[in-house]
Amino acid sequence: MSQPNKTLLLAVTGMSPQVVTETLYAIYQQGLEWPDKIEIITTSVGKEQASLNLITDGKLRALCDEYQLSMPHFTEESIHVIPDANGVLVTDARTLEDQEALADFIVKTVADRAQDNNTRIHASIAGGRKTMTFFLGYAMSIFGREFDRLSHVLVSEQFESNPQFYYPTLKPKTIQGRDNITLDCSKAEVMLAEIPLISQRMINPKMVNEFSQFSYNDIVNAIQLVNRPDQVKLELIFDQENPRIVFGAKEITFNNRKADFAMLAVFARAKVNNEPGYYRQSGRKNAPSFTHNLLKELCQLEHKKFDLHNIDDMLENLSINGALDSKTAEALKRTREKEFDEHGFSDKRNSLQKLLSSALPKAAVNLLVPQTSGQNNPYHIQIPAANISFSGIKGAQ
Repeated sequence: MSQPNKTLLLAVTGMSPQVVTETLYAIYQQGLEWPDKIEIITTSVGKEQASLNLITDGKLRALCDEYQLSMPHFTEESIHVIPDANGVLVTDARTLEDQEALADFIVKTVADRAQDNNTRIHASIAGGRKTMTFFLGYAMSIFGREFDRLSHVLVSEQFESNPQFYYPTLKPKTIQGRDNITLDCSKAEVMLAEIPLISQRMINPKMVNEFSQFSYNDIVNAIQLVNRPDQVKLELIFDQENPRIVFGAKEITFNNRKADFAMLAVFARAKVNNEPGYYRQSGRKNAPSFTHNLLKELCQLEHKKFDLHNIDDMLENLSINGALDSKTAEALKRTREKEFDEHGFSDKRNSLQKLLSSALPKAAVNLLVPQTSGQNNPYHIQIPAANISFSGIKGAQ
């Protein structure tokens, strides 16, 4: 990967915006890449402090002028305020819902900035609440690239968290310290502690793509479900106009994808009935007919009679109603067994996987899409039978 030609200092701050100037001073002292621009993630109160001290009072400009450094791009628009669970800019994130919104905002911000390979991200976790610094570090551990940096800044104890101190000055400058002790800013020591960064992008690049589609909490919940499948609930709702499933707390509709709904229903029904599942070829090892059971679920959904003695008429009716695409219906009519072959099974499984992948992270999709432990074993879903339910079934007409 080519080296970037620009650097962004991305920092989280709270009531102490001086962590920005302290970090900049340490970057300069340690000869690291000087930022071309600065962005801050904070609360609405934190934005007031950052704007007042760094911009209005000119503390950022003073540092750059004193050490003859180029002024990074930094304006009011560079200060991003975290929204709460309702999209309102927060003064302080305290509720669980606000913390989830905070996580999503920080993770998505880092994901967005990491798309620009011409810009290095130097993320500073020196300020802000502990949850903010955690999520910034966490986001960098997902999206960080080999040239990005993650750091914390260390300041002499007597100057630490002093609202009057912003950076070590070249000439003596006195400020008031704790216990009314007079301090000289030029004597302060500031050091950048760089945190080694090994990111998921370097280990598993495909995983990173999910964060552009799903929230932080969706992905975390999906990963946790893999480790506790006994807690996963799946309800299949047989609604002719709006077939859908409820998986955990998420509802997924199957409008215009009724065959995919039937595919999932077949395997859910097999699990509830304590059946082993299905092989890719329906006749293999005398397995029950996958095709006929899929058609049976479609008939349940469409309130049609399942009639193998008049299968051509049944296929015709299902395709006319849009429950089964005409291409599949015609293919089944042409086969002597009136069943899917190995490729037909795979096509249906792939179609279900594609639909679910647009609504759920991969870890959750893998719980719903039929899996096999080997070519000599049947496919099945991994949700316990006791946690599967069906509703809306009215019987065939």
